[in-house]
Amino acid sequence: MPTGTRPAAKEDKGRQYHCARMVEFRRKKKQEREELHKELRRLQRAMKQQEEFVRNEAASSRQFRDSSTMVLLREVIVEKEALLTQNIALRKEIDRHEPIQTLVQEEPQCYSEYQSRSDKLMLSPSVDQVGWQVHVPNGEQSFYVHPFSRKEFDAFPNPFDAGYTAGSSSYSYAGTYLGWKVYRVPTRENPLSIHAGNIVSVTGLQLKFCKNSIVTRT
Repeated sequence: MPTGTRPAAKEDKGRQYHCARMVEFRRKKKQEREELHKELRRLQRAMKQQEEFVRNEAASSRQFRDSSTMVLLREVIVEKEALLTQNIALRKEIDRHEPIQTLVQEEPQCYSEYQSRSDKLMLSPSVDQVGWQVHVPNGEQSFYVHPFSRKEFDAFPNPFDAGYTAGSSSYSYAGTYLGWKVYRVPTRENPLSIHAGNIVSVTGLQLKFCKNSIVTRT
């Protein structure tokens, strides 16, 4: 045999082998499809038979079925659906709050410091202190008032004494401040003093109020 014909014969043999394999592959695929179609038809027939059986059972036992049981069953199904819907809504709400909770957990130190300051502000004075707690509306911070002792009160000049108001002619009207009439008077020996009643002098400026005022101290 000539040597030139050997590669061609080998190539033909390879093509024949490949064609044979493709034919066998297609045959197996076709057989698998046919078996799947048969199984599908068998399952469809079984499903129809089962549906017919259930339908017949329901029809035959309907006259013996308790209507209250069916009502209870429907109520249970409705309640189950409502709980599932509520569960989904709660899950969404929890997911919405998880970022806020994470943020709070990441800042425990700041919250602790703020809580500590709040606790200190809310502490009441000790029992041996004299005074009262003043609560301010609109959520403002309250404060504690320490009244004058009797000794401190007696040390202040009495604005109602005749001698105290003897030099009132030297008062000059300065205007009004927060609804109070203000009078300017000469500087006294004690430039910074607080008086009980309705007269206050601060660094040469004395305020004479025409209304009664609460005893205060600065």
